[in-house]
Amino acid sequence: FVAPRNQWNYLDTDVLQWVLENDYDLRLISAMSEVRNLVEPAIARWAAERATSSDLAQIESSLNEMIANNQDREAFNEADIRYHEAVLQSVHNPVLQQLSIAISSLQRAVFERTWMGDEANMPQTLQEHKALFDAIRHQDGDAAEQ
Repeated sequence: FVAPRNQWNYLDTDVLQWVLENDYDLRLISAMSEVRNLVEPAIARWAAERATSSDLAQIESSLNEMIANNQDREAFNEADIRYHEAVLQSVHNPVLQQLSIAISSLQRAVFERTWMGDEANMPQTLQEHKALFDAIRHQDGDAAEQ
């Protein structure tokens, strides 16, 4: 017996992974993007308020990996995911960390399909990630939330 789709737990990584591998649905991608758009500004603000020096080192390390691997799709994507995970870890909220597991799985699937390593997009992507790191480092919640 398989439960109706509207009862599936998309935050369960096994369910999410199966769906992404076997039934790639743009509606699911859109739904998860809505969740990200809802929570990421708050996460960024809280990171600016709560990040420790160790957290900052993790975020910066991931950012540097993104910069170093900006033409290597797989390495860049993994560094980008680690960056977002490091930002979320710096909030020190265990409930949000569970949400991060689902978001990271989704990011991997989306990044595999939407890689844009062109010269026009990459500088903007890196600049946005650097600006967020700088806002967190300077404990500027307003800038981080943007």
